[in-house]
Amino acid sequence: MTVELEHPDTVHRVEELARDHGQALVALAYVLTGDAEDAQDCVQSVLLRLLKRGVAEPKIDLPSYARKAVVNEFIDRNRARVRLRRALVLMRATPLGHLEDQPDTQLAERDRIVRALRSLPTRARAMLVLRYYGGLHDAEIAEVLECAPGTVRSQISRAMPKLRAQLGEPSDALDLEKEE
Repeated sequence: MTVELEHPDTVHRVEELARDHGQALVALAYVLTGDAEDAQDCVQSVLLRLLKRGVAEPKIDLPSYARKAVVNEFIDRNRARVRLRRALVLMRATPLGHLEDQPDTQLAERDRIVRALRSLPTRARAMLVLRYYGGLHDAEIAEVLECAPGTVRSQISRAMPKLRAQLGEPSDALDLEKEE
């Protein structure tokens, strides 16, 4: 495939982005999609779009822009689907790609969380993943999802009781706020 470029520096900037931040972008996409191939496809789509549109302007914070684009790509893909094909991964404790090294109890717990996350709306799920896996604050999540920080707080506030109920946990048992 041949891509027509508007800006000559675009290839250099996108190559640099892929080299320096590619793994982090794929990891973010993996947490959102729950599937390594879907994650790579999502990031590839974003990188290709960046190449086509041109990102030569040095004032653009390309890693932030790409992170936002990955989340938007995920949301766009899920609008067309009735359900996620694969599970999301929320827990930070286990490095991505090393699921086979986990004891069965950890895998069972991860599955339980994944099923609970699937019950949430796509946007609320993205906000929870960005907060608790990505470690982003409300303002950063709002920037990525193009909404107000108050929207992030209210969506997370509404999603957490639903997540707790799905997990069969008492209202304070899954208090992720205390982990920050």
